[in-house]
Amino acid sequence: MRIRSLTLIAALVTAGLGSTAQAQDAPPGFALGLTAGTTGIGINVIFEPTKYLNLRMGAEYFTISHEISTDGVTYNGTFNPESYALLADLYPFDNGLRVTAGGMVNRNQVSLGATPSGPTQIGNATYTPAQIGRLDGAITFRDLAPYAGIGYTSGRARRGWGFISDVGVMFSGPPRVSLVASGPISNVQSFVDDLERERAEVQDKIKIVKYYPVIKFGLVYHF
Repeated sequence: MRIRSLTLIAALVTAGLGSTAQAQDAPPGFALGLTAGTTGIGINVIFEPTKYLNLRMGAEYFTISHEISTDGVTYNGTFNPESYALLADLYPFDNGLRVTAGGMVNRNQVSLGATPSGPTQIGNATYTPAQIGRLDGAITFRDLAPYAGIGYTSGRARRGWGFISDVGVMFSGPPRVSLVASGPISNVQSFVDDLERERAEVQDKIKIVKYYPVIKFGLVYHF
């Protein structure tokens, strides 16, 4: 009878230790992250249903000003990276290394503006500032963009702070460029044709950004 009791106690202790170890290995279930990188400054909400799979939602935004020159025209550009992501993180190994895939609502946009101060070539002809007026344009992308990448998240097996990083590509598609002028010849067909050539040249020069690089780092807190 005594031997049976000791055996039962030993079995219960072993089962308890096993459950504790499994609980320590399992992710806490929920986390919040703050990141900064090429997609802007953002917040991530992370659901951790299993040890090997996370679901992540994120929102990111920033503003950057920069000059863009083409054919002697210098545009004052403002880049607004803005995106909203729904991603799945797969952890194939027993550590924080992961593979990530999903989609992004892509609101990235560049606003362009230029006021020529001297004779300026637009397309195949040269025009005066009085003829051109002000040039305004925008660069936009398709609304939905697939994403694929790799990353690392530390501290998943415990509560508290950890490190999060992502390196990947957002497939945003070919950029769309619009360009208009405010001058008195803005509706003259020859100028309209030259402005279209200018627009097409700008679009050709930036076509590489259809593959938008995503590099970001940040902190995450596991609850």
